[in-house]
Amino acid sequence: MNSAAQAASVQQQELEVVDAINRIRAEHGLQPVTLDPRLQEAARRHSSDMAVSQCFQHDDCDGAGNWSDRIYSFYPRPERIAENIAAGRAGAAATVEAWMRSAVHRANILRPEWRGTGVSLVSLPGSPYEHYWTQTFGSVPVTSVPVQMAISSPR
Repeated sequence: MNSAAQAASVQQQELEVVDAINRIRAEHGLQPVTLDPRLQEAARRHSSDMAVSQCFQHDDCDGAGNWSDRIYSFYPRPERIAENIAAGRAGAAATVEAWMRSAVHRANILRPEWRGTGVSLVSLPGSPYEHYWTQTFGSVPVTSVPVQMAISSPR
């Protein structure tokens, strides 16, 4: 698969996560979340960091910052933010299913105050998990800024 096709496949999987999350939220009587370019960039940066640094954790892999500082560097300080991460799962459905089996991740997905989200998948063959997912959530309404999903790739 060439790099353009790979990028399109990654973007499709990221959108599939948002669609699946919104279906789950609808089943629970909650509003859908909308892709927010600010949250998308925070998610992309973290998935790239995990892949390149070969780590799996919420905070920056080099220990320089915590997860909330990273999100706030792209996103205004709302009442609430959250983050889900996953590794080793190549597909959107398997990733969402795993999050829904985890009490903490499930609670993040089902918080009623969320308005925006960002989702990033970075795949790096030869790294410990190969596939690194980050989903960020925020309670600030998404602005009228057009959403152009960044192509997620290792830095």
